[in-house]
Amino acid sequence: MASISNMEKEVLLYLKAALAREQLDGVSAREIADNIDARIEDVIAASEKLEETNLGNIRSREVEKDRVKGLVIEITSQGLQYLAKEGLVPK
Repeated sequence: MASISNMEKEVLLYLKAALAREQLDGVSAREIADNIDARIEDVIAASEKLEETNLGNIRSREVEKDRVKGLVIEITSQGLQYLAKEGLVPK
């Protein structure tokens, strides 16, 4: 599997932590941005890339004037496998 950016890794790790907290309905880009001290635009871009690579699943998007302003994303089983393979979480 190709490598992913640091922002994508941070988003994936946050999604894994949310899953461990039983936050099963996905996580908003705003929540992720606030908790990893990142710009929401960067979190949205990383989330869209994670969906393209099947590591994340975007459950909903908030679109305004043809621009994504927010979204809700969850980690996929492939995302969990990626984190384990990279040694970022226990197997």
